Amino acid sequence: MPSLLNDDETERTGDYGRQLTFDLGEALPAPIPAEGRRRASPRSPRIARRQRSGGERTGPSEELEPSPTVARLLALREEVGYEDLGLRWRRCTSWLSQAELEIRNGNFDAAFVFCWIAFNAAYSEDSPDANEARELESIRTYCAKVTGLDGDGTIESAIWDNHRDRIGRLLDNEYIYAPFWQSRHDGPGGRAWQDRFRDSRARVERAGTRRETRPVLEELFARLYVLRNQLVHGGATFKGSINRQQVEYGAVVLYFLLPVFLEIMFRNPEAGWGIPKYPAQSRETD
Repeated sequence: MPSLLNDDETERTGDYGRQLTFDLGEALPAPIPAEGRRRASPRSPRIARRQRSGGERTGPSEELEPSPTVARLLALREEVGYEDLGLRWRRCTSWLSQAELEIRNGNFDAAFVFCWIAFNAAYSEDSPDANEARELESIRTYCAKVTGLDGDGTIESAIWDNHRDRIGRLLDNEYIYAPFWQSRHDGPGGRAWQDRFRDSRARVERAGTRRETRPVLEELFARLYVLRNQLVHGGATFKGSINRQQVEYGAVVLYFLLPVFLEIMFRNPEAGWGIPKYPAQSRETD
């Protein structure tokens, strides 16, 4: 029986990309040499990195090729078009390509935040009454939709074959489990967070007997949402050692899952992905 939790088996790689247009089995992008690290604009499929001194350009630009997966996503921008799905695509890929650069820089805090922004661009819908509960429900709805449309089993392969160890360790981490933190505010007699944590682990284990993806994705993104809150709301130190593993694992898992989601959206444009948040008022405004 495949298991995500308490499993030290090394992750298997190399088979995942065979079912996809995009090569999602590729290794993490090669790091940038420390002396050349800086942020670059993701607007072009070629990510430029210029050496500057005092704000002035001092020599010819060095160009970093994006990974094959990100290059392919960027190249498809025009093909996707300029309707709602196209707007999601351009926003999502712009942040994903920047996340890739941060992974190359070894900056997983920024990579996670940029990946989450990219994920937000993919799933969130324009709504007048957005709040945390509605946001989590939107994430669950999105997870249900992409898993329901995943006829090739690419999400299943990502979870159970390629990133099982990372995902398992994220799900096994109580410090990104929302009830753990909520218990600090609960009065006496409230249900112990440990009981709920055990229940969530049991749900994942049951899903493992059938290699189900939706329950695992829902649990995973509930944990990643807490991690997102810790970083965005100032609840963590930049490059801090305390939460280093979950930040790195979270960034890497998001980085590899997002192209899978985009591939499914690309193949199913009629599925009704909704109006993006803050929709562009004209083609030139986004």
